[in-house]
Amino acid sequence: MSRTPLLFCPECGQRAVITKTARTHKLLNYQYCSCSDPECGLTFRIKSEFDRVLSPSARGLGRINTYLASRDINPQLALDVVNPS
Repeated sequence: MSRTPLLFCPECGQRAVITKTARTHKLLNYQYCSCSDPECGLTFRIKSEFDRVLSPSARGLGRINTYLASRDINPQLALDVVNPS
């Protein structure tokens, strides 16, 4: 399911649309935007970047646990160090 972000023009406050996305890294995107008000016509670029993990992926836990077990490391202790409360 894809969700379109709700963007507003910083100049006039009308809705803006993303016209192009440039992925420069798997954790960084630049999105080129355009104001929907033809009288304004502002075009601008926004940066979208990965900041942090809020909850680890269940998909990767098996691999992480296997790696930690092979190194004789307690998985819960390692997760506490990586993602402290």
